[in-house]
Amino acid sequence: GGLQTRTPVAPLAPHSSSAPDAEGPMGITRQQVLQTFLGAVVFFLSLYSLQQRENVKMTEGYTNDPDTNVKVSNALKVDGKWLNLLGVGVRTKVVVNVYTAALYADPNALVKDLKAFEGQDKQQILGSAAVGKAVAASGAQKAVLLSFVRAVGAEKVAEALSDVPGAGAKAKKDLGACVTGNGPLAAGDQLMLAWKGKDTLSVRTKHAVLCTLKDAPLAKGVLELYVGAKPVSPKLKASVAAGLEELLRVKP
Repeated sequence: GGLQTRTPVAPLAPHSSSAPDAEGPMGITRQQVLQTFLGAVVFFLSLYSLQQRENVKMTEGYTNDPDTNVKVSNALKVDGKWLNLLGVGVRTKVVVNVYTAALYADPNALVKDLKAFEGQDKQQILGSAAVGKAVAASGAQKAVLLSFVRAVGAEKVAEALSDVPGAGAKAKKDLGACVTGNGPLAAGDQLMLAWKGKDTLSVRTKHAVLCTLKDAPLAKGVLELYVGAKPVSPKLKASVAAGLEELLRVKP
């Protein structure tokens, strides 16, 4: 249930040996055998990697939020699946930076649900309430990672996240209790909201799943706080629009 990020893998060092490059009984040297073996390993690893990444290449490295200097991974592993970063932006309260929010999604599943918006540029996406609603309603696996840059009381975070029109009173109360029970958040802490299907929302820290709530209006409404008509972080929504433009680009 913890958070995993992807870091680039260092290349293998060239093989070296002080042993003589002796030929075998059929005139094949050790070096040729080793090269053939390594070639086969690389080939099968490439096939496995291609299968795992499906149609959209997972991006390596990190993206920096210029407002907070928080770096977030370009790929996040949630419940065994790698999700791609769609956008990142700061959440401010009055003029104070509170946290950096990063939205991740399964790109292959999301693009299928957004087929109607294929070819739109970021300005069209940003100006369309329908796109945000479609992202929030999509059954694609998604996550929002909140990286706090200042201390915040748990009650304030719970109140903000559960302020969801259309969600039932019990669902909102359960979400509030879940976040409050985790205690106050300090600068440097992270909280993750993760969506599975159209009706399941979980709240997590780096080390544990705090709660899992099954309520479609709540799940959709919480995500609309970030991609809806009145986002709590306009900079995140603008960044997501640019990410969606790339995702929905018509392939030649």
